[in-house]
Amino acid sequence: MCRDGEWDAAHAQVRQELDAAPGDIWTQRKMGWVQYYRIKDAAEANRLEDVLDGLSQLSRLDQLRPSDDQMLYDSVLWKLALMARNLQQDDGTRLLAVLKGFHFSPSRAYSFLLKSHLHLSGWSGMLDFLDWWGLDHLQAEDFLPYQALGGKGLMSLAERAHIAYAKALLQSRDRARCGHFLPRLQQLHADHPEMAYPGYFCGKLMVMTGADREAVLDVLVPFVREKSRDFWAWQLLSESYREDAQVQLACLLRAVHCGAQESFLGKVRMRIASLYVAQGEPGRARCHLERVAACYQRQGWHLPLEVREMLGFVCAGGTPPDASPGSDFMEVTNGILARGCQECVAVVTHVDEQARRVAIVYGQERRTALRKKDISGKGVKVGTFLRVLVSGEDPVRVVQASVMDAPVPGLPYVKRVKGIVRRVPEKSFAFVRAKGVNCFLHPALVAQNQLAEGERVSVLAAFDLDRKTGKWGWAGLVLLGCEQDTGQQG
Repeated sequence: MCRDGEWDAAHAQVRQELDAAPGDIWTQRKMGWVQYYRIKDAAEANRLEDVLDGLSQLSRLDQLRPSDDQMLYDSVLWKLALMARNLQQDDGTRLLAVLKGFHFSPSRAYSFLLKSHLHLSGWSGMLDFLDWWGLDHLQAEDFLPYQALGGKGLMSLAERAHIAYAKALLQSRDRARCGHFLPRLQQLHADHPEMAYPGYFCGKLMVMTGADREAVLDVLVPFVREKSRDFWAWQLLSESYREDAQVQLACLLRAVHCGAQESFLGKVRMRIASLYVAQGEPGRARCHLERVAACYQRQGWHLPLEVREMLGFVCAGGTPPDASPGSDFMEVTNGILARGCQECVAVVTHVDEQARRVAIVYGQERRTALRKKDISGKGVKVGTFLRVLVSGEDPVRVVQASVMDAPVPGLPYVKRVKGIVRRVPEKSFAFVRAKGVNCFLHPALVAQNQLAEGERVSVLAAFDLDRKTGKWGWAGLVLLGCEQDTGQQG
């Protein structure tokens, strides 16, 4: 009858049966399905009052719990989740008040209910909802990133839910809840390094609770390395140095040099200006304040009183604006990024000019690639030695790289190989054979130097990976010297 739209008749019939046998599980199950169809129709029509009443009726069936009829309650959850996507914040609070009477088991429908509520950004009930829902109910599939059209990976439900909880904590300033949640977020960060933002929110919560700076940096610095081109990452890191004005200023200066839109940088420049004023540099403060004022004027925004007062102060003495930073903020911030990194000597093994990328060997059976523009110094080519700072293992990340003035002798993965050129008939590559070494010469190196069979040569070689065979071996990088064979092998 419910499927045919005769809900009232179905309800009256089952109501009589339930009055006659109120504790009968099968009769309660019938009433449960009657209430489901009522909730379904009301949810599809966005009639919240009827949905809430249907849920209240369902909660009174004391012999029927979600664990007793998973299909029934999952069916209800799907309809609630679809309706929740269109709820306003006040309606979400009313729905939550009724939902708190239920304890659901993990399921795809229950996860969908969570997903549907995450759109309520800024909702004052978010913490209560997530506590009721229970993040322990997240399933394995909830930790997998979504695959959007075109194959692009989007943030997983688990990451979104933890971020929503962290944002709600930051809004509420609830330190007690923060103390309970932080270990969970830190564990998520450790267990899922592929998730980009748990580390960021760990840092924000730790700063909010006044955690030890070293502990905060242990979490934040790896994140900032990944997001070093985003101004807000440096803005967050600056909050860890509230008691060190010079380092805080360096982080903020790095933030405004990340290339972000000027309309995003107002608060950052205000803080920079206040630090310059505090250390007696009105010209530099004026430069940033005038940029804020110009941006706000273009946007039609009201200029904050704080900016107007500081502008009046720094302009009163007639000091002209000074755009210079006054310190080497890049050196300071690069020093922060180097925290916990391993320093290595690397050699360039390949340069892709079209992709502007460079392949390097930086240790025994250690190779990686980086962007050419991320290397400090000029003249990067095959055979160039670099000083690199690396973090992580798999995958490794090159934090800093700079050209070295001279080659470094004694490295086990780079050597000078002297021997005889051996050409393979009808092949463009060659080998240099010396005592204990069979060094491969790439066709480009052979052609560039017109190497012939039997020539005695000296090449700079690296122990590199052959990506075709997956094997490591010596490969020539640069020809160092060439002479005719005298019949003896060195």
